Amino acid sequence: MLDAETKKCIGADGVWRHFFVNAGADTASNAPILFLDRDGVIVEDAHYLHRKEDIRVYPDSASFIRQANRRGWRVVVVTNQSGIGRGYYAWSDFEIVNRCVLEELSALGACVHAVLATPHHPDGLGAWKVDNHPMRKPNPGMLQDAIEHYGSRSEEHTSELQSRQYLVCRLLLEKK
Repeated sequence: MLDAETKKCIGADGVWRHFFVNAGADTASNAPILFLDRDGVIVEDAHYLHRKEDIRVYPDSASFIRQANRRGWRVVVVTNQSGIGRGYYAWSDFEIVNRCVLEELSALGACVHAVLATPHHPDGLGAWKVDNHPMRKPNPGMLQDAIEHYGSRSEEHTSELQSRQYLVCRLLLEKK
């Protein structure tokens, strides 16, 4: 059963959108946005991460996020969560893991401004079974949502460029 706070984050399209009101209050209204994946970039990829005891935050990712924060960038986490779509775990599990990751990043001085997650997958169940959902990465839907929400100067970039920037950030943070 989802609590009221969790329900607020899930849109009619099944996508989780949580924009933090007070995060990075010193960030300019036209600040650029850094998009990062969660699994394999911010945390070790635990293959369907849904238990807080399996969270391993990469220290370098916290450092990278702190650097972005100091430069006045918004940091937005965009993550595919096919484990939810496939029925392996629930949004409530995601919410617990998400909160723990954000708390650990915060303790390391790193501020995340928003988290967007989609459960859609070609092997999903019910409404989440979608071959090429526009919100599922590498499609730019979650990036476009964040840009629209913030009205960032990033609006000048095309969807293709936004996706490339996201991929470059992912490659920079992946462990060698």
